[in-house]
Amino acid sequence: MSSLTSPPPCPLPPVPFPSPLPSVDTPSLILSLPRVHANLTLMRSTIAELGVDLRPHVKTHKCVELAELCIRKQPLSDDPFPGGGATGLCFQVLDELQPCLDSIDMFSPLNHGNPKLPGNKLDFFLTSQVLHPPKLRRLFELASAHEETTLISVMVDAVSNLETLAELSASHKTNLGVFVEVNVGQNRTGLPVTDDTLSTIVEMAEKIEKAPYLTYRGLHAYQGVLQHTRDSELRAAEIKSAVDLARTARDALAEAGLPPPVVTGAGTASYHEEARLGVHNEVQPGSFMLMDTDYGDNRKRADDEAPDFQHALWIHSSVMSTAMDERKVIIDAGSKAVDLVSGVPSFTDQADNWGMNGVRKDESVEFSSGGDEHGILTLKGGEYDQEKVVGADSGTVRLLPRHIDPQMNMHDRILVIEEEGSNVVTKAWNVHGRGPGF
Repeated sequence: MSSLTSPPPCPLPPVPFPSPLPSVDTPSLILSLPRVHANLTLMRSTIAELGVDLRPHVKTHKCVELAELCIRKQPLSDDPFPGGGATGLCFQVLDELQPCLDSIDMFSPLNHGNPKLPGNKLDFFLTSQVLHPPKLRRLFELASAHEETTLISVMVDAVSNLETLAELSASHKTNLGVFVEVNVGQNRTGLPVTDDTLSTIVEMAEKIEKAPYLTYRGLHAYQGVLQHTRDSELRAAEIKSAVDLARTARDALAEAGLPPPVVTGAGTASYHEEARLGVHNEVQPGSFMLMDTDYGDNRKRADDEAPDFQHALWIHSSVMSTAMDERKVIIDAGSKAVDLVSGVPSFTDQADNWGMNGVRKDESVEFSSGGDEHGILTLKGGEYDQEKVVGADSGTVRLLPRHIDPQMNMHDRILVIEEEGSNVVTKAWNVHGRGPGF
């Protein structure tokens, strides 16, 4: 066997703080903290008007500092921002959950906990089924280690999985929250809501109630596909269909004497309408905090009162070549740096006027992939001004991400601008939960 050891990963390029953007190496993610604050403030007031609870999804950003901002209720001694006021947080995978638990000293029950839980515990919900033995082992290790401060919840859609959770929670003497998941149109996981399955939904709630170390949290009813339905009327119809199914499941449980304490679901494109329809008492938007052009392209009805959120993050890239022709600018953001699964990122001009819901993305410049390490910006129209793209004094460009969740997953850190209108980064936050999804 070889005695060679694997070398450590290549360190990230150092960034002395403060650093003007032209001096920051590329490609990098840049975050405007004032715009994050504005988005959280707007969502907090909107949620208060709707009369539901907010549980933002950490899979959007995968960053502990941003998670803390979401569930902060009051200013900190060294930070006057009062926070997003959320009841709890959602996580899609354990790799997103564990960094928040490892940083538990950043959270306090009084300022970050759920007042509806005993002792104002932190309320962390893993919106996944956990079946694989290594994941179950890790889940209960985390739940046991943090039981005094945090209630960790999962969701189930099979009696066998529920029975496993009941056995493990008893053997570990560790409490675990459990939601019953129903399929309201995502067609991915969750029990179908039909006359034939309502008895199973009720049976699972009964089993949760009877298990000594499980806590019956309620129903999980999320429809993610409709988040990207562009047409507002069609999206409204899909929302109504999803809510009708959630209502049927909720009413069946209530008739059996097991009314779900929480009915949770919804995303950035549907939370407002789903809350107004009166079944969900908790919503799970995540992308609103940073935004992307996919959500920005959704059309709204004239009577839609849902607020618009600002883009708070962009990809900072630099020019590699303008030699090919006057219509092309080659940059260093290729498929390793920008997510292309949901479409291409959008160019936005060098002036700090990129704004609400992507409406100020510059349609006269088009991004296409040039390979792993190259992006191609093509100037469209009759007159070509490379300086408009390049930025005469910096040789850098800004790109708005198409889909924020996988975009964040491609980078190890976020560089933060703390003053509105500034081009100076003053600190870095790690993207703690990035990876393939362990």
